[in-house]
Amino acid sequence: MFLNRLDFFGDPDAVGKNVLSFLPPDQGERFFQKLKLTFETHAPQELEEYYRGRIYLGRLIPIVSNNTVKEVLAIGTDITENKARVERENELHRKIENSERRYRSLVEESMVLICSHDMDGYLITVNKPGAEALGYRQEELVGKRLDIFIHEDYKAGFHDYMDQIKNTGSFEGFLTICEKNGAKRIFLCKNVLLKEENMVLGSAQDVTDWKKAEFREKQIKKELLLAKEKAEESNRLQTIFLGSLSHEVRTPLQGILGFAEILDSPGLTEEK
Repeated sequence: MFLNRLDFFGDPDAVGKNVLSFLPPDQGERFFQKLKLTFETHAPQELEEYYRGRIYLGRLIPIVSNNTVKEVLAIGTDITENKARVERENELHRKIENSERRYRSLVEESMVLICSHDMDGYLITVNKPGAEALGYRQEELVGKRLDIFIHEDYKAGFHDYMDQIKNTGSFEGFLTICEKNGAKRIFLCKNVLLKEENMVLGSAQDVTDWKKAEFREKQIKKELLLAKEKAEESNRLQTIFLGSLSHEVRTPLQGILGFAEILDSPGLTEEK
C-alpha cells in the first residue's frame, strides 16, 4: 500500500496499516462494502463521506490484470467547498421556485386582471380570473393582439397607451375593453415595462360601475345646478311682476283716495 499524503489519516506511519483502523465503524463498513464490490465487479465505485471536518468524494478504481483485480487505487477528492456552493445554489433555487410558486398562486387567485404582453401588443400571459371577467378562457386570449379587444371608439386610446409605454416605460390610466359578448367595460390600468425581458407587465381593475356612478353623480349635480338657475330666474321674474303689479294698482288708487279725501272735507255740501 502507498499513500501520497502521509498526513491524511493523521498518522505518518499509516502505510502498511489497515484503512479501516482510521475510519469510524460506520464509515469503515461502507468503505469495505464498496471495496468488496470493486473486487467482485471489476467496476469503479464511488462514495461520499465526511471525514475529519471535510467532505470527500472517494473513488475506488480497480487495477485489473489477467481478468483479476490485483489492487484498488483509492482517490479522495475534497469537495467541501463545492458541496457548500452546490447547497447554496440549491437553496437559492428552492427560494426562487417558492417565490415563483407564491407569485403564480397570487396572480391566478387575484380578482384583478393581470397580464403581460410584448412590445407589439400581443398577449403573453393572462390570469384565469381576468380572462373569465371578460367572458374568455385563457387560451382564447394568449397570442392575440390587445387592440382586438378595444372598442372601436377607443382605438386611439390604445395607440396612445402603446406610445406612452415605449417612451416612458409605464402607463396609468383608463382603457375601455369589450367583453366577448360585446359589452363595454372600463378598466383602470397600471402597467410597467420590464426592459430586461422586453415585455410589459400590467394589472387592470374593472371600474365600470364606479365610472357609471361617477357619471350619474355628475348628471345629478348638473340637473341640480340647472334647477337652481331656473328657481333663481323664477324668483327674479316674480319680483319684476310684483313690482309692475304694485305700480299698476297704486296709480289709480291714488286718484280714488284723493277724491275720497276731498269728499270727506268738513263743510262740503251735497250740492258742491
